[in-house]
Amino acid sequence: MVKELYCCYQSFRVVNPNWPKRKVILHCFFSVRALLYHKRDSVYFSVFKKINKKIVIKNKEILDDIYKTSGVVFITIHADSYPLLGKIYHDFFGKRSLVVPYLFNSKLPFVSRLKRKFAEYGVQIVGLGGAMTVVDKVLSSGGSVCLFLDAELSVNHRQAVTLFNREIRMSTGSYFLAKKYNMPIVPVYIKSSKKIITLNIQKPILVGNGNQETVMQKVANALEELIRSNLKSWQTFDRFLLNPNQQQS
Repeated sequence: MVKELYCCYQSFRVVNPNWPKRKVILHCFFSVRALLYHKRDSVYFSVFKKINKKIVIKNKEILDDIYKTSGVVFITIHADSYPLLGKIYHDFFGKRSLVVPYLFNSKLPFVSRLKRKFAEYGVQIVGLGGAMTVVDKVLSSGGSVCLFLDAELSVNHRQAVTLFNREIRMSTGSYFLAKKYNMPIVPVYIKSSKKIITLNIQKPILVGNGNQETVMQKVANALEELIRSNLKSWQTFDRFLLNPNQQQS
């Protein structure tokens, strides 16, 4: 955990280089606290099969309009109780299937329970290795995919973008899927209060005839905004901002 906390500290220094040391440490505490909260909420859901808070959808009309013609490439970050996104999605948009490629520790017992539970709601959680077969099936049938962009993963296809005033070589996965399946890219995130969980849906990024460099910079801008909007609940424990050549999928 020492390595993870070091990465957390350094990541917040990248995001806000002018913060005093005590403020950076405080946000590392917030990050750990958010991680514990999301595990608590996930276990509660896997055991009791429900979310113990009121659910609110902000800008729901954006998805309602898109879903008249196509699926969506969602992009998001590890913030708040993000595993509950699948259940919230099912309750409001269950007619469209969803696949979530994810890097997880399959040895943890609650992970397999969550995967089974989400499968009941039409949400497929698949390991990153070999995920494209499942993703293709879901998107070809009009479903959607959700990509977590704030993780350090080894990928081959990248595009140089500016993120937090530094050059990062990001995976082009979101652009590739949106282009291939003619879908918009939609940033989303979850925000919790004591009694409410809000799913925030942001303005879509339209690929159209845009080139890879232009679209990927828009994706990077959206990612930066997602992180800045969730600094007290962002769970960052790897080197995705610290190693410019090993970035997200």
